[in-house]
This record gives sequence, structure tokens and C-alpha cells, in this order.
Amino acid sequence: MRLAGDRKRKDAGITLVEVMISLLILSIMAAGGAYVLRAAAVSQGTVTASGERLEALQLAHATLRDDLAHIVQRAPGSHLSRNPTVVFRGEQPGLNRPFLLFVRHGWVNPELAEARSDLVTVAYWLEEGVFRREVWLRPDPARGTPSQSLTLLEGIDMLELGYGSPTLRTDAFTGVMAGAGIAAPETILFDVRFVDGEALEWVFATSALGL
Repeated sequence: MRLAGDRKRKDAGITLVEVMISLLILSIMAAGGAYVLRAAAVSQGTVTASGERLEALQLAHATLRDDLAHIVQRAPGSHLSRNPTVVFRGEQPGLNRPFLLFVRHGWVNPELAEARSDLVTVAYWLEEGVFRREVWLRPDPARGTPSQSLTLLEGIDMLELGYGSPTLRTDAFTGVMAGAGIAAPETILFDVRFVDGEALEWVFATSALGL
């Protein structure tokens, strides 16, 4: 009789307690899996953001280095500098105008595709945390001349510049056309801080250094 009773209990299937334990185990496993997936997604997002920031920094650095190494002794358009003798203007951002303004050479014009000079006017802006470069494809653009704009960096909390030589820097520099040489600072320091707390410092040599 005991054997028959044991067989009946086995034939009765899974008990409610066993079902609840199984569900509890499955819930724990599901929660753990969701946490791992969420952590992986966050990690992937962080890596992607870091990669995008690195690419933007590399582009900004290369653009600034190339521009500043090709400054020439030529005044920008009068509506930009308002002084026909100023060939370089450098100051701190926040004055509702470009904090860097100059003319550079070295613009590629393959096979003289257009009848134009290889000189261009370059301006750098910082507006609401966005660092951008604006360029006019001529050395003396008039008001209304089309320009091309390129955003280099975003999310900037603070940008400070130092103009001068490697040993002496000032907050601003105005170069006027006078005599030989390039009327520009020898070096320019960029101290950048982002809203996420990251910071960097760049120092660029200009064509005035004669390198």
C-alpha cells in the first residue's frame, strides 16, 4: 500500500512550493541578466562618446595648428576688423565677435580651378559652448560675402587664451601692419574646460615664430 501511495504522490506533478521556488530563481536570473545588459549598454555608450570626443579633438587640433602656422601679413575685410591696419586680432571669447581673426595662405586651388587667390580669411568663435571656425574664400571679404562654418568642439564650459611668446603671455594681442615679419604672437595657448569636467591645454606656434 505504501508503494502505491508513493507512486500517487509522484504522479501528482510539481507542487506549488516548487513552482514558486522556480519562479524566484528565474526572477533572480532575469534581474541579473538585465543588469549585465544595462551595464554593457552604458559602457558601450561611454566608449562611443569617448571616441567621438577624441575624433573632434584631433580635428580641432589639426585645424588650429594648420591655420596658425600660415598667418600672413594681410588685413581681413574692413567689416570684420574695422581697422585696415590690423592683420591679427586675438582676445578672450565672449565679446559677440570672433576671438581670433586673421588671413592665412596655403589654401589649395588645384589646377587653378577657380580664378582666385590662395589667401583666405579665418575667424574662430565660441558661442553657447560651441567652438567653431568660419572661413571666407578671399582675404578681404565684403559684408554679405558667403562663408563656410565648421563646428569643431561642443560642450565647452570655459575657454581661455594666452598670446605672446613661450615665456610671456597676455590676454589679448592686436597685430598691426608695420615693417617686415608677421604681426602676430609667436605662440597661442588654449586652456579648455568641458562641462563634463574634462580639461586640456594646447600651445600652438604661429608663422610669426618663423618655424
